[in-house]
Amino acid sequence: MTLFDRIKKLRKEKNITQEELAKKVGYKSRSTINKIESGLRDISQSQIILFANALSVTPAYLMGWEDEPEATYEFSKRIKQLRNELGLSQIELAEKVGYKDRTSIAKVESGKIDLPQSKIIDFAKALNVTPAYLMGWEDEPNDDIQTIAAHHNDEDWTEEELEEIEAFKQFVKSKRKK
Repeated sequence: MTLFDRIKKLRKEKNITQEELAKKVGYKSRSTINKIESGLRDISQSQIILFANALSVTPAYLMGWEDEPEATYEFSKRIKQLRNELGLSQIELAEKVGYKDRTSIAKVESGKIDLPQSKIIDFAKALNVTPAYLMGWEDEPNDDIQTIAAHHNDEDWTEEELEEIEAFKQFVKSKRKK
């Protein structure tokens, strides 16, 4: 499968029109996309990156060098995982990030929506992580880890009590509204 075939296949799979794809990558009309998908017009390295971003895949996948198409897999997977860890429904997360219903969250979690920077930041705040973690650029969910100190004054804590304290800390963290 050629680069051009992959662009066309992905566009159709994601239910994006040629006109919509043209706008996403900076072309004025769908006719340019038609020429590209037909193999009549070659595209540059920078354009390959634009197409990959617009179609939520890696440039290497578009070129046929990788078998894994989803560049947003990690991003989408992390959003769903964090939402579940926090015990949020799709509706609750939608409200936190400014969407009207759960449909948009379902699309984000399946990698069907290409989010603008402002929404990535909204999701990161709602899920108590950094935008870089959501994007898969960091392995740790929060780069501004805060230490809360508690002094025991020579009190002995049982393992069960320490686990309960840790569970309470996680509960408090989950209620944060950034």
